[in-house]
Amino acid sequence: MSMSDTHHTGISAAFQAETAKLKMLWQRYRQYRLYRKTLAEMQRMSTRELADFGLERCELNRIAHTCVYGCAK
Repeated sequence: MSMSDTHHTGISAAFQAETAKLKMLWQRYRQYRLYRKTLAEMQRMSTRELADFGLERCELNRIAHTCVYGCAK
């Protein structure tokens, strides 16, 4: 392997690592946006509507978090 090949391999690996980081950040941003949207939609519901689903307003943050991230905060 020549010096040039080694240099390109290093650049390629660094580029792939940065791309992976950006993809992860983008995914986390999209999850956060979905969390905020889910929470906002539930907060727009009346207390009566929430009660029809067996929910209380104090549970909304936890429920939205669990829906989006899959685990309780």
